[in-house]
Amino acid sequence: MRRTKACLCALCFVFGILGNAAAFFINFEDGQNSAAINNIEGVSFKNFSGYNAMYGDSRAGRYNTYSDDQGISYNDANFHHNGNLWLWAGVQADARGVIVDFTNNNGTWFKTGYSSYGAFVMEARLTNGGTVTASGPTNANSAMGYLTINASPGTCIDYVVLRGVIGNTWLVDDMSGDTTGVGSSEPPSPPPPPPPPAPGSDDDGDGMPYAWETANGLNPSVNDAAGDLDGDGLSNLTEYQRGTNPRNGDSDADGMPDGWEVTYGLNPIANDSAGDPDGDGLSNLSEYQRGTNPISSDSDGDGMPDGWEISKGLNPAANDSTGDADGDGVANLTEYQRGTSPVNGDSDADGMPDGWEMAYGLNPLGDDASADLDGDEVTNLDEYRNGTNPTLIPGEFRVGDSGIVSIDWLYDGGMYEGEFGIFRFSGMKAFVSNPTEFIKEAVRRVQCNNSNGHIVFSDSEEGARFSGSLGEKEPADWNLGEYKGVKEFAMTPGDTFATILVPNSTFEALSRNPAGKDPVVRPIFSIVLLNSDYGMHIGQMADVSGLGKAFAYEDMDLPKSDADYNDLILQFSGVSVDAPNIDSLIGKYASEGKRSRKPRDDDGPSVLASADWYDWRTESDLGKEIIAHVKISAIPDDTLWMSLGFDGPADLAVYDPSGQSCDKDGAYIPGAAFKVAESGQQIVSLPTLTAGTYRVVMLGKENGNGILTVRGHQGECDILSQETKEVNLIAHQVLRSLVSVSLENGLNIVITEPKTPAGPDGVPLCYDFDGDGKVDDSDIEKVSSRWNASEGDQDYDVFYDLDGDGYIGILDIMPVVSQCSVP
Repeated sequence: MRRTKACLCALCFVFGILGNAAAFFINFEDGQNSAAINNIEGVSFKNFSGYNAMYGDSRAGRYNTYSDDQGISYNDANFHHNGNLWLWAGVQADARGVIVDFTNNNGTWFKTGYSSYGAFVMEARLTNGGTVTASGPTNANSAMGYLTINASPGTCIDYVVLRGVIGNTWLVDDMSGDTTGVGSSEPPSPPPPPPPPAPGSDDDGDGMPYAWETANGLNPSVNDAAGDLDGDGLSNLTEYQRGTNPRNGDSDADGMPDGWEVTYGLNPIANDSAGDPDGDGLSNLSEYQRGTNPISSDSDGDGMPDGWEISKGLNPAANDSTGDADGDGVANLTEYQRGTSPVNGDSDADGMPDGWEMAYGLNPLGDDASADLDGDEVTNLDEYRNGTNPTLIPGEFRVGDSGIVSIDWLYDGGMYEGEFGIFRFSGMKAFVSNPTEFIKEAVRRVQCNNSNGHIVFSDSEEGARFSGSLGEKEPADWNLGEYKGVKEFAMTPGDTFATILVPNSTFEALSRNPAGKDPVVRPIFSIVLLNSDYGMHIGQMADVSGLGKAFAYEDMDLPKSDADYNDLILQFSGVSVDAPNIDSLIGKYASEGKRSRKPRDDDGPSVLASADWYDWRTESDLGKEIIAHVKISAIPDDTLWMSLGFDGPADLAVYDPSGQSCDKDGAYIPGAAFKVAESGQQIVSLPTLTAGTYRVVMLGKENGNGILTVRGHQGECDILSQETKEVNLIAHQVLRSLVSVSLENGLNIVITEPKTPAGPDGVPLCYDFDGDGKVDDSDIEKVSSRWNASEGDQDYDVFYDLDGDGYIGILDIMPVVSQCSVP
């Protein structure tokens, strides 16, 4: 090989014979001691057996190596290392020699210092093709000697070949600098270890330099990269790579372990304990001490910053967003979002809990105890103490989001036949100072039949859902007329309305004389206004169940009322309302003595009777039935239920497996709803299904066609199934369809074709009005209860006028009696 540009460099080699204390050094000098080592292209080793391959620093050198006994060849491979280059001739291999190939061709001499056990030979191959040889004799246990080989005049040394006469020879390439050929102490024996690595070398191959491991008390001869001497969570190798101390868990002494800092991207070699990279108000050191994340302001992901949680005594390392530490009805997360204290139930110390204020739209961070949000002359604080709604006048209803208000007239317990309506309350306070104008405007709105108001029912034209008596001493059933079912009224979402009752007259009559004093015409309101002395009293209306769903009305001005709360009962949905419940009022009246009903025109004081109040809700079967119906909640999303609809000239009646009915005569199936749509379709909804057979009865009012539709539902919206049956109707004909309901493995509905009921012998039963397969007293009762009713009367029903003469009499009753089954 030839080099055209010269730069002399220095190399040092050491040979050691296993089992002997001997070594020699070779320096290749440029004639200038301590000259910089540069431009060394590499060192080429040929025909030299290596047991360990190599490690060291070539300073951008190229090592071409071949191992006789390993069978491994590295040809023109680039290696870059730190430290020394080691090659070793194995026990079974011959150290045939080393060729040192230089980058320059102007070296004119080569000098070596040696002390060896056995002879060696140096051959300098010259640029003119010649060879110069020098031999080193055996020099066991003697002082270092020096041997120089010179190029022939006019030539340069191209490369030098070194041969060991005896095998098993150590060769070390010390690349640490330009040496002078001074020998070193001989290695210990036996066996001679390899010379110590240079500071930059990695003797055990664990990625950590010899010098760094030695300086930090690690073992440079054992791969301990994965160890964690200081227990800070960082491996020794990572400590080296990060520049931290492997023997000190907190290298920068900032109170935070190196491993914790590295995990969260902090600096383990700089004191950053006071930093707050996540801006949550906690220093890094506090985050470590609290077990929180210094680079996440919300370590537990509960929506509340760590600093805020700690300042309020909450746990920043556990999701406690739904907790309510102060018991004010507000979750911790909401407290954070609203700026209130999660550990103080009354953040503004105004006497009203934060949760109560939030629920009613008051300010939990400002003292608004003396304010009167609803203008009813009762302060917010007193509303809280009284258990009333500070945003609603007692008896004022708020329309829900749908804007649809549903009202079901449940019970009529009085002899009066009046009218009941609702009217938009917005703007009505302007009329409070003038009762006549207030009444006039309320009636006007009721008669609009739009979002300003509606007439809900006229007692003279219809009946309530339940019939019977709730009175202890009034066994009469005052309910009369056809039950029109649940009615829906369109109002403005979020708006408010009040109710008005004309006790025994009509809105039309009241509109003609709003200032009248006739007690049967003078209206009763649901609202309570303190400056009014008639029809607007606390207790004029009461919640019968405490659920805000059904309300009892007294049909007399309260001071004259018997306070039995069974005159009128109505159920509302799609609204919220502030109304006292019966239980709170019972205590008040019981302490005064039960009131006996007085004539409305009697201005004398009420007569006190027994102090024991008759609770119709628990002491009468009908009362229990009404309350059971009221308590049935809205339909959950997973509830399976059924609805039946009928279009056509017939009355629809549905009977459940126990025989309870739902039709225009009343609805006694708990939770069931009967409704007549604007199209005239009759709909029965059964949200509380019982497995078994339901009877669907259609009572023909005239000849024609109809369609029966049966739907299976899940939740409010999902329709699981739908089946329709076409029906041919004949006046006064009874048709029955049986609907089998199974709730195993979902909702399964099977419907039979509508046909006239028949007895066990197959004979049609034309007067089996309830479709139970027999004509009995219940069927006779249906027609006889309308005895003496003529067309135009409230209780007249064309279906039961069997002879079609406009009058229900003996000629209509006798055919039914004649077909009555004999027990």
